[in-house]
Amino acid sequence: MPQTRVKGREIKLMRTLFFAYTPFQCMAALAIKEQFYKDSETDIMISDSVHRRNTLKDNILENDLFDHVYYGDIRTFFPKSQNKIKHEVMRIWSAAVPTYIAKHIEFESANYDVFVTTEVNYYTESIFSLLKKVNPNIKVELMDEGYSSYTYYFRENYRPTTRKNKIKRLLFRALGLLTSRKYISDQAKKIYYFAPELLCWKDIPYQIEKIDTSLIMDYRSLVNQMFGYGQLNVDGIAEEYKEKFIFFEESFFWSQGNQNDVEIINRIADIVGKENMIIKLHPRNQINRFEDMGYKTNKTEGIPWELVVLNMNPKKEKVFITFSSGAVLNFKFLVTDNKCKSILLYDCKGVDYYSVSEELKQWFLLYKINYGSQMFIPRNMDELRNHLVADDGGE
Repeated sequence: MPQTRVKGREIKLMRTLFFAYTPFQCMAALAIKEQFYKDSETDIMISDSVHRRNTLKDNILENDLFDHVYYGDIRTFFPKSQNKIKHEVMRIWSAAVPTYIAKHIEFESANYDVFVTTEVNYYTESIFSLLKKVNPNIKVELMDEGYSSYTYYFRENYRPTTRKNKIKRLLFRALGLLTSRKYISDQAKKIYYFAPELLCWKDIPYQIEKIDTSLIMDYRSLVNQMFGYGQLNVDGIAEEYKEKFIFFEESFFWSQGNQNDVEIINRIADIVGKENMIIKLHPRNQINRFEDMGYKTNKTEGIPWELVVLNMNPKKEKVFITFSSGAVLNFKFLVTDNKCKSILLYDCKGVDYYSVSEELKQWFLLYKINYGSQMFIPRNMDELRNHLVADDGGE
């Protein structure tokens, strides 16, 4: 374990490992590290779900943002839709042998004092079980992953072995008892949030710590270093998103084949002008449905949206439009000086597209209370039209 010297006395530095499944979680881990673990040795494990993670690793090490970077291959072990049989076999195997999956990770040292993650699944619990075996006193903490982590959905997600099939649930719990599997949700004591005032589940069983990027010296610069923003075509990205109105495609076309969004996009274009808007394609949708209709769509892929917003000119108001995508809201946790507005259409009569749960509506309303001037939820097309016309009055 690394050591430092204080007045002739050697002391051991705390060692912390972060696990990040998304680019947003990488940004959250960096903020937590800078605010709470500045004087610790901090490592990060990046999932194979993060695009360009090799480049991310190089940037992190080159700029000394974390001490070590490891790869977490969740999709290799749990391919889900690509190979459901393997996915299920690996779940059973990891329940029977909790540390099996984590053994493929070549830690320089697995002796950590703290493990911080958002993902609570067989992969991360295998890692935690291994770390717990090395250091029985290790603490596990949870962190913000965006708007879903503020809702009751997140609470349900943190229940150990949340299988709908009761027989399978009993089987996996029994295996866990026999093998001393360590459940993160049971053992966690603390959770980090950017905006704890927006938390919907009041019976949260964890100590809450607020992440405040205003306390971190030049947080924007650190995030840019992490994702190599300076190495990208910065002028090209700014030019790509120069339009005032940005509509966010959601993944429902890919997952459900729902194309009702085309109608509402056409109606919005009639109000603001097709030349004044761009459609940001959802990364999971493999088909560009809008280019042949004459709409401008983003060409740059693999760059986190939060990184784009982080570097937008705060003096130029943009209007983000979506049905219920968290992408138009999460950026406020990271960029407090950005004045972009968000319009959510989930409650707009005349928009027959997607049903939002009551729990999620509750969170949207809490968000609106806190960021009222920057968020609008139209109840009908007339309200939407009036708001868009007002926003189209100038930069």
